[in-house]
Amino acid sequence: MKKQIVITLSMFSVIFLGNWGTPSEPSAEGRKKPNINFHGTLKTRQGKVLKVANITIGRMIRQIPMYEVPTKEEFVDRKTHTIKEDPDKKLEITRIDLVEVSEIRVPHPDTIWIYQKEEKSRKHEYIELTIISNDKNRTKNSYLIPLNKKVHLDGVSKAGAEEKDIPLQAIESIKIKGYTYRDADKPKKAGEPREVVTAKKVEKLKDNNEALRERVQELQQEVKGLKRQKAAPAA
Repeated sequence: MKKQIVITLSMFSVIFLGNWGTPSEPSAEGRKKPNINFHGTLKTRQGKVLKVANITIGRMIRQIPMYEVPTKEEFVDRKTHTIKEDPDKKLEITRIDLVEVSEIRVPHPDTIWIYQKEEKSRKHEYIELTIISNDKNRTKNSYLIPLNKKVHLDGVSKAGAEEKDIPLQAIESIKIKGYTYRDADKPKKAGEPREVVTAKKVEKLKDNNEALRERVQELQQEVKGLKRQKAAPAA
């Protein structure tokens, strides 16, 4: 019985982790592509509007760390945008998933926030982003992100796709129109349409993950119970 529970627990763990996948292998066309292809439009500060795909921030699509924008005087000099305390220790960090984002804006591209521990130590530079969620209220939140992060994506045109690395200061906005899973990017049969991931499917996936998580916890409790029974002295 115990062996069966342990095997079942392992199977559930594999299924749970498999729901989110891993980065895809390098493509013949160039660098590694994310396992989810986020696509939309990019508007640059130069006024160019491009169709884009495989959008990532710092080569990440999930759990992208961003800092809250400091407002209190003891934490920041608002005139010079100098942060007085270490952001990693004093500011709240929010981790953003692109699956929950409809638009990214760079509202103040020439305003650089700086943290420097000591006069001769290295300066840490940040830039402000406005993240608009894809919920029904299109919730807006502002965050700081390291200036050296870039947006990596593919520009899409009739001539094909071009890999691009875009500095945050060069961006006015990025609109995410949708996304597809890399595993479903190629049709299973000739003429079969590609799978489009909708908000409803995402919610279903979350529900399935939650159910799996609860079942794993139940199995863990059963294993603990069996261990206690085995360890208990015979009557």
